[in-house]
Amino acid sequence: MVVIAGWWIISKGKTEAGQAPQPVDSHIDAPGAITIGASGKPGSVNEGKPVVDTYFDFTCPHCYVFEQNYVPALEKAAVNGEITLVMHGVAILDPTDDHSGFSSLAADAYHEVAMRDPDHFAGLGVRLFELTHALMEGSQPVTGNGLDQIVQALKEHGVAEDVITDIAAGNNEKIAEKSVDAFVEAGLKGTPALMVNGVDLPIESWGDDGDDLIKAIRDQVK
Repeated sequence: MVVIAGWWIISKGKTEAGQAPQPVDSHIDAPGAITIGASGKPGSVNEGKPVVDTYFDFTCPHCYVFEQNYVPALEKAAVNGEITLVMHGVAILDPTDDHSGFSSLAADAYHEVAMRDPDHFAGLGVRLFELTHALMEGSQPVTGNGLDQIVQALKEHGVAEDVITDIAAGNNEKIAEKSVDAFVEAGLKGTPALMVNGVDLPIESWGDDGDDLIKAIRDQVK
């Protein structure tokens, strides 16, 4: 899976020769976007505040580190009314042509819970990343493309039964492929990626932890 995933980063990250990435103000309205404002729940925004877009793939090891070291500070800044956080689960590491692999399944499930069961959205990203980590290191077996494991994780997280049933049956909205398209249109090349008001904030400026990242965001919007 890792070898195929590398191919997807290279191929999906390219633009047509001679084409520049399309400029954007933010991706707050992009397919798959999940906004977080002062309520801490999906769909909320902090009007007039900087928009911080984050792109991540649940099978990206660096995104797992990002979730642990940086996302809590971003969520806190959103709840404190300082930013609107926009989460984009993408599937650039999905090795399938039809987006039926684990990356897409996880991103689609993440988005479905945000839209239909927002009360159980908090902490879901952490749980899905921990599941992925366990699957990749072999401490949990994988069946199929990992849908069974995702469904079990959702049950343990307390997600509403009707939402889980639809995800298990494949009746949930398929958003991952469109989210990948938005990622490519923004000119982004890999995950995790972060934009502030539509401007890429390069990873080398994030610092060592969430506090450093929040400072970098503040500096960018001065």
